[in-house]
Amino acid sequence: MKTKLFIAFTFAFIGWSNFTKAQLSQIVFESDTGSTTNFWSVIATPGALPLELTPFINAQAVLPGNNQGPITISHNGQWYAFLSERFDNACAGWSCLTIADSNFANIISILDGNGNVIHNEGVASITNDGRTIIYSSDQGTHARDIFIIHKIGNNWTVPLILTSNSTYAYNINGRFSYDETKIIFQGQSTTFPRGVNYDCGFQWN
Repeated sequence: MKTKLFIAFTFAFIGWSNFTKAQLSQIVFESDTGSTTNFWSVIATPGALPLELTPFINAQAVLPGNNQGPITISHNGQWYAFLSERFDNACAGWSCLTIADSNFANIISILDGNGNVIHNEGVASITNDGRTIIYSSDQGTHARDIFIIHKIGNNWTVPLILTSNSTYAYNINGRFSYDETKIIFQGQSTTFPRGVNYDCGFQWN
């Protein structure tokens, strides 16, 4: 079966101990054969070869199942966000929001403040400190809404909807601005949204 390649962002300036000590820009993406998704990273320098990230994730997995993209990375390269079935029993058959640190030594599927896993859609974005995540789901007032959760102590908060006042039915693929005071997301009345700027910095400052 022909392999399809999906570029899933992201440029980050990192100290990537698994791969290089240099402060270099990194792009993460996924390849999809139709039945298996693999995650990759490549340093943004001429001639750099992609490195597969999936083996690092699978080495920590506690359950069978699949990982799913898109995979994203925090701006400083210290945290990854993706979907996986392999880190919580509640994710079996339906991948959940999962994060990993840059060494892939700590990987968890997020439990929100109600004790529930999160079945997000599309891009999830995580801050440089690994303690705030935005994602999209159908649990809001629209067909899809952007939510934010914070880690306080060792626990994550109850999801807070950010797009309750949006005029669009579909609000997806939220990303933090570089200074993490704003988000940008896609919003439209159909399932093929366009870009929308949305200032919600007060939510996490």
